[in-house]
Parts: sequence; structure tokens; C-alpha cells
Amino acid sequence: MQALVCMLAHYVEWRMQVKLVPLLSADQDPSISEAQRSSLASQGKAMGRPAHNFRALLEYLSTITCNRIEPPLGGVPPCGMLTRPTEVQRKALDLVRVELESVQ
Repeated sequence: MQALVCMLAHYVEWRMQVKLVPLLSADQDPSISEAQRSSLASQGKAMGRPAHNFRALLEYLSTITCNRIEPPLGGVPPCGMLTRPTEVQRKALDLVRVELESVQ
């Protein structure tokens, strides 16, 4: 059972990487020299594409939060409010076809 879960997790990660290619750095190959890597990153920034690796992009997406708001007025129930995604976060969510729902 654990092997199945691990294989499924690996497949989901692979599919996300494929979908997020437009946001990821041009080449994540470890055999490329640091000079080539920084050159590729600057080319990506010049084209309007951020230089992220997959893990950094996931960490950046994790900054989208749901804040609990409790009004000081009596009788008004607390509610949740999602932070507004940045342009990069919105593009990443669009690429993997995820829509954020409003929280009540």
C-alpha cells in the first residue's frame, strides 16, 4: 500500500512539474555550471518568466493563506478571507487548473 501511495505522489509531482514548465527555470539539470544556470535565469527574467525551481515555487504558493476574521461586533459570526494571489501565484494556479474558493 505504501508503495502505491509513493508512486501516486511521484506521479502527481511529475504532472505538476510538466504543467508548471512556463514558470520554472529554463533548465534544472545539475550538470550545468553555475554560470550557465545564472545566465539561463537572467534570460528567463528578461522574458518575464521568474527563475524558480519546483520546490521554491511550491513554497511561494504556500504563502496563500486563509485568515480568520472575528469582527468585534456582537452577533456577527467570524469568517475566513483568502489572501489575494500574486501574478505568479495566479499563473501557477491557472496552469494546474486550481481555482480558489471563497471561504465563509
